Amino acid sequence: MLVLALASFNGLYLTPRPGGTSSPALIVKQVLSAQVGATVEVAAGGLLISEGPRVRSWPGGLVLDVEGRDLIAASGDLLVAAETGSNLLTLQPLPNGSASQLSLEGGAVSLTGHEAGVLVQLRSEEREGDTLLLVDPRGVLWSKEVARARFFQVTRAEKYFFLVGVKAQASGQLIPLNLALSPAGEIIWTRTFDVEAPPLGLFAGTQLLAVLFPSEVWALDTANGDILWRYRQQDLVRAALRASADHAALLLQEGSATLMVVIGPGGREIWRKRILDPVEVLPGSRPRTFLVVAQRHLYLLDERGRVAWDYAPPGAIVGAAGDGTLYALSLEDGRIVLLEAPVEGSE
Repeated sequence: MLVLALASFNGLYLTPRPGGTSSPALIVKQVLSAQVGATVEVAAGGLLISEGPRVRSWPGGLVLDVEGRDLIAASGDLLVAAETGSNLLTLQPLPNGSASQLSLEGGAVSLTGHEAGVLVQLRSEEREGDTLLLVDPRGVLWSKEVARARFFQVTRAEKYFFLVGVKAQASGQLIPLNLALSPAGEIIWTRTFDVEAPPLGLFAGTQLLAVLFPSEVWALDTANGDILWRYRQQDLVRAALRASADHAALLLQEGSATLMVVIGPGGREIWRKRILDPVEVLPGSRPRTFLVVAQRHLYLLDERGRVAWDYAPPGAIVGAAGDGTLYALSLEDGRIVLLEAPVEGSE
């Protein structure tokens, strides 16, 4: 590993290996103190750090008591928390506003943050489909019920929210359903799948939305829902599915070994590589690259699957999150290491 220390641990550059990619590496931005067992989520250009019954935001350091509330999300200026199945939301304006509660018709199933606000997914026995609504510090901006549809997972990209689940037909048959929803509440496109099994998950890149089923992956165009390709493989692993630009990466189990497979345009397998002790796979800071987080180090794999650089943090890694710009590593002793991609052209 080749590392260039600029001034101190904070500001440390992770430089490319000789002969590796010329892409900018990451900078160690800051090391935060946290409780052992703290989990971290990258949200709204910052972090949400969950420490037992409380959550705090970075930057800003806001602390909110969330005991009993397991759903947490943030937009640029709002933190929302709820207990699964509850009709009460706690709204905390950032950075230091007064918290309030909002009562809704239905129980909260998921919260997903976006710059425009937080998307709330509600479910009620009285309604055939899930209800979606967007909240910001002013309250509810819009509400929409998706008839006869139940969603299992929600994710977001720069322009849209993406949801995957099942929809009941008039015959009672359940078919897998995927849709794109704008922050204004408009359904941009929908897509059904001729797959008997329910979807297991999805992940959005800039151009590609990857939808995971038990033995195949579908890639859709994020702009219009068109099918780009299908990749079939027996016994796909549930551990990770990630997208970067127009490529998707997934982990496969082969005996006792974990393999990372990257699929490109047309569903063609670009490369596969054995991964030791993977904790997480995250999108890289450049298109078609992936950041692999293992228990004792992380490394960037370039477009050809080569290790561009690696980094051993000051402790064992137990969790990680990142969005291609900001990354956070949760260490065994509670510390959180923040890394960021440098500005283009910086040295």
